[in-house]
Amino acid sequence: MPSLPPACRRAILASLVAVATPALTGCLSIKAHTVSQRAPGVVELGGIVCASDYDLTHGSRCRRSNVAEPDELRIDADQSGQGQLLVGFRVPDGTGAPATFASDLEDVTFSRSETYMQALATRFLPPAGQHWEGYVSTVKSFEPGVAADATTSVHPEFTLPPQPDGAPFSGPLPWRMVVGFRRLPDVGGAGAPVVCTAPTLCVDAPEVERVPTALQAPVSDFGVLPGTGATAPQTTTATVSFPLSYSDSGNLGARDVALAATTDVPGATATPSATSVQLAPGTTSIDVSVPVALGTPPGTYSVQLSASTGLPAVTRSGKATITVAGPPDGDADGIADPSDRCPGVARGRFDADADGCVGPYARIAATTSGTWAVGAKGVRIGRMRLKGVPAGARVALRGRVRQTLTAGAARVDFKRLRGKLIKRGKGFTATVTGPGLVGQRLTLRVKRFGTGDRELERIARRPFKTTRRCIPVGAPVPAATCTATPPTGP
Repeated sequence: MPSLPPACRRAILASLVAVATPALTGCLSIKAHTVSQRAPGVVELGGIVCASDYDLTHGSRCRRSNVAEPDELRIDADQSGQGQLLVGFRVPDGTGAPATFASDLEDVTFSRSETYMQALATRFLPPAGQHWEGYVSTVKSFEPGVAADATTSVHPEFTLPPQPDGAPFSGPLPWRMVVGFRRLPDVGGAGAPVVCTAPTLCVDAPEVERVPTALQAPVSDFGVLPGTGATAPQTTTATVSFPLSYSDSGNLGARDVALAATTDVPGATATPSATSVQLAPGTTSIDVSVPVALGTPPGTYSVQLSASTGLPAVTRSGKATITVAGPPDGDADGIADPSDRCPGVARGRFDADADGCVGPYARIAATTSGTWAVGAKGVRIGRMRLKGVPAGARVALRGRVRQTLTAGAARVDFKRLRGKLIKRGKGFTATVTGPGLVGQRLTLRVKRFGTGDRELERIARRPFKTTRRCIPVGAPVPAATCTATPPTGP
């Protein structure tokens, strides 16, 4: 690693009188700047730092004619020493910088230094939208003429700054690399704050007037833009579309990216339309589907699509929103369509099994009981009642007498029949109807019988012939058959 030997240090101290900024001169040059990308979205910035040897004492690899950035005074490093290399990078705001990185040969490690960054920002105020990242190396000894000590290559990887709405960074990337050196009498001072006074050279290369200028690096980047929103009732599947944008100024070519999606919709899994896609420069759309289960609380939820490429992976993500509404109910009967056996027909007021269909209606099955006396002229009613009548049903008595009443209980007494004589072949009817009920009409007709004592005794046990007919829901008269599940209901 290049270091600052005593000979170089004496030259710098001698220049204090002649140079206005002595801390910015010394014995290091930047032999080469390099920019590379292993994947879109990240960029390696750096280069080769060499110990100046302009008098060709130890070779010709680091002199003014073959370096990218000469040091300020071009004073050669000719004596042994130990110290720390300082490397600074000026990059756009939002650029992701590493906390540490190793030299290419991994002989030294660089760590982020707040004091060095502050010193650079104070001496070279960055343009609006840019800032300095500063690093200090571990301690290493330097021997003139040893090739391994004469140069150090560094290439830390930075993440390109995110752009509004997830768009890729189009570039070019403005950047500047500076190098300096801190001589250490002993290793105990390696952790001290960086102070830009001799013998510490915060910026030894490039030359002072070149530091404000920026290098321009064409780069490639990709992004996942915000997805389209969607509204999804429960039991349906929401689909959102995400644009993937790829800018390839760095000429990396088409890239394979892996896709994954997540959502915070309770119990749901987000599924992209593809698990991988090859991105070419331009925009590609990816759909993400999210099933919304019945019972999902209505509200707004997020969906995230992540795209990754490279190893280690470079990941970009975008979000979309899903608004969950109540379940669909095409017939507006209060039962969600997926649970409704009759989604196209409202169930009306009566849905005994809560399946969304009309009915099944309950069937009225009333019976009669009573007392009577049989004589030559017919049957005289003592007491007659109707049992098994739903509360609230309408009961109409017709025949020998007329009576209409509303059942308050399961039993109805026909008081107007009491004492009435019903002759042979004659009778009465009891019609029972009610909302949402298959009605019933009972007809009781006195059987025909003889006049002998034995005949009267026989007929007294069962004097009536009973006929039962059903009445369809809502119909006024009986029918041959009455369905319990008609297509519409009251």
